Amino acid sequence: NPEELRNRKFQELTHPDDVEFSEREVRKVISGEKESIRFNKRYLKKDGSIMWADVLANARRALDGTLVYFMTSIIDITERKQNEEQLRESEERFAMLFQQAPLGYQSLDEQGRFLEVNQKWLDTFGYEKDEVIGKWFGDFLAPEYRDSFRARFPIFKAQGYIHSEFEIIGKFGERIFIAFDGQIGHE
Repeated sequence: NPEELRNRKFQELTHPDDVEFSEREVRKVISGEKESIRFNKRYLKKDGSIMWADVLANARRALDGTLVYFMTSIIDITERKQNEEQLRESEERFAMLFQQAPLGYQSLDEQGRFLEVNQKWLDTFGYEKDEVIGKWFGDFLAPEYRDSFRARFPIFKAQGYIHSEFEIIGKFGERIFIAFDGQIGHE
């Protein structure tokens, strides 16, 4: 309640890991270095839980530049921060699963160029990642399969899935027959 907050310093309500950063940001406004600042920080709630906040701090000054008062607006963004953390963890899990999958996986852009390949793909064909990313998929196919890929890729994009069989030329010239199941994914 207001009485419990009266005469308390913001540092007392700030998560210990955010005190130094918060003080540094607030000093920028109080000193006149900035007219206002906006940043995210954690507050400690009365029950001990943590609340993430979007903080907007403004200083109001007299005509001679002296500080008259300091005003802060605080918006609770705890749910948004929790959602961002869950998304980050999910992306990390997906990346780990992609990289450690027992099958070769690849991701192509709209023109059929490699965006990503996993380690199994690289191990199977003998290439280094920088030899693959950005290159056209057809460049890795045996010559007799390139026209077929060029013709079928637009069909794949239109229907969203495809099953194909090709021969890929490994880094050292070996031909490796592959069955390819592709599916369009959207971000």
